[in-house]
Amino acid sequence: MKKILMIAVIFSLSLAAYGQRGGGQSEMPSAEERAERMTNRMGEQLGLSEEQKQKIYQINLQNAQSRDIEMENRRAEAKQRRESRENQMQEQTKEIENILTPEQAEKWGEIRESNRQRRPMMREGRGSQKDGEYRKRRGQHRGDTSNRGRDYSKGKREAKNTDK
Repeated sequence: MKKILMIAVIFSLSLAAYGQRGGGQSEMPSAEERAERMTNRMGEQLGLSEEQKQKIYQINLQNAQSRDIEMENRRAEAKQRRESRENQMQEQTKEIENILTPEQAEKWGEIRESNRQRRPMMREGRGSQKDGEYRKRRGQHRGDTSNRGRDYSKGKREAKNTDK
């Protein structure tokens, strides 16, 4: 009975927190909230007993917590790789500046600054026009049904027979 009451309290608190966050769009729900939501959904869809819900909740909670740990590890690894890349780029810049004349170093600095200013524009263009142009050059745009002479709508065996 205490467990049922505890689940009800957790559920009501999660709803209150969800409402305060403005719909939950800004940050990911906690492992407990995700496990509770999955368990409730399964309970509704499968008609689970309270005992089944409790056991499934524990399984869902363990999995949600392990996913949180994995995500945090990936974030830490990504941060470490980013810092390593930045350090490597700074070292490279120092080595190159030691080789260049003052005039060349100044011009190179201007070029790098110009590239930094263009970077946001290039990111906006990714996946849209430039990607479409690349696919057209590669013969992979939507209007191209040739697929370089292969018909992938056929099974593998039929496609092999036509390649002979």
